[in-house]
This record gives sequence, C-alpha cells and structure tokens, in this order.
Amino acid sequence: ISAYRPGRLAVQHTAEASVYIHFTHHRQGIASALVRYAVGICPALRIKTLIAIVLESNRASIRQLEKFGFERWGFLPDVAEFGGKEVGHLYLGLRIAG
Repeated sequence: ISAYRPGRLAVQHTAEASVYIHFTHHRQGIASALVRYAVGICPALRIKTLIAIVLESNRASIRQLEKFGFERWGFLPDVAEFGGKEVGHLYLGLRIAG
C-alpha cells in the first residue's frame, strides 16, 4: 500500500495497492493473501478508498482484484509501454467499509 498523490489533502484517505508475485510463485495463494491483508489493514490506516492501476492486458491481476470486490473505475489508453507495445492502464477501485 502506498500513498495516492502524496501531499494532496483531498485524497489523503486514498491509497494505491500494488502486488507483484514472481511467475515461479503464481497460483500458490500468495497474491490473494496479500490483497486480503491490504484490504484488511485499511481501516487502521484510515484509508477509505483503495485503488489499483493495472496494465489492461494483465487479465489475471484484473480477475484477482475483482474477486476481492474491486470495480473498474477508469481507463487511460496507451499510456504505458510494455514489451515494445503501447497498452492502457485500467484503474480499479474499492471503497472500504469502516
């Protein structure tokens, strides 16, 4: 979990969740455990909104986040270059009950 737009008071209760698991450790429940922990710790950190920014082509991460209730909130087309190809960023968000 990291600050989303640090120094901006209007979004001080919003954070970005980012998870990377090396491919040799995929499908072992590690990402699920990390996302579950990140969502669970938000109330103690006074985080009301959690966002994730994912490459549009990363279907596995999108499904993973949606499994935890994240919804598609926005899209920025062709803002990233990955493997020599321009791809968009998908913004997913989750409001934290508190």
